[in-house]
Amino acid sequence: MLRLLTAAFALCGLALAAPLKDAPAPLKQLCERICGVWDPDVPPVPDQFVTSYRFEWDETAGLIRGAYVTVGGVGGIHEEVRVFYGLYEANGQLWTIRAGGKARPSYAR
Repeated sequence: MLRLLTAAFALCGLALAAPLKDAPAPLKQLCERICGVWDPDVPPVPDQFVTSYRFEWDETAGLIRGAYVTVGGVGGIHEEVRVFYGLYEANGQLWTIRAGGKARPSYAR
């Protein structure tokens, strides 16, 4: 429960990014693959959708937090989804929570 409350603070941007040295092994491996900024190389044409990704390790919360933003289309669509990855310490399984955009919040492990 404490980790979920800390994740709520991370949503507000109160937690700062930190190095991976203290991350649990599964989260460290995941962060080594996805952490960073992933932007498209080519600007979109007027009717094209483009998605950018940003993930970082949050030492305070003990999880990976990030977002992906989709923009474009004729109507000027802008949709942002927040994503969190964490670890159940009891059994070592990863979990994820996605919230935002048009979809209802989802949770998976």
